[in-house]
Amino acid sequence: EIDLTTLFTLPVIAVAFRPLPRYPSVSRDLSLIVRDNQAYGEIEAAIRETAPDRVAQVSVFDRYSGEPLPAGSVGLSINVVYQDRERTLSSEEVAEIQSRAVELLGQRLGARLRR
Repeated sequence: EIDLTTLFTLPVIAVAFRPLPRYPSVSRDLSLIVRDNQAYGEIEAAIRETAPDRVAQVSVFDRYSGEPLPAGSVGLSINVVYQDRERTLSSEEVAEIQSRAVELLGQRLGARLRR
């Protein structure tokens, strides 16, 4: 049985839908060396800041500490998904966005690419 009186007193939650993208996404990985106490939220925010309308998803898929990394640092492998809602991104455009993200991460957080 369902108590409709109670059900109708619950707050209505607005659900927002976006249409499925018409254009393909492009996925790229970044391997970074960062301080071991670096907040991931700051890393993600910096990546998203470089192209907020084109960075669709950012996620960590690996964290490594130990040799040969310097003491006090860790290696993070991050997957970034790029997508434009109006057209397909070229490889050059994705490379440019990713390059700006790496530069910003270096300037703001002292992160560098892991080679």
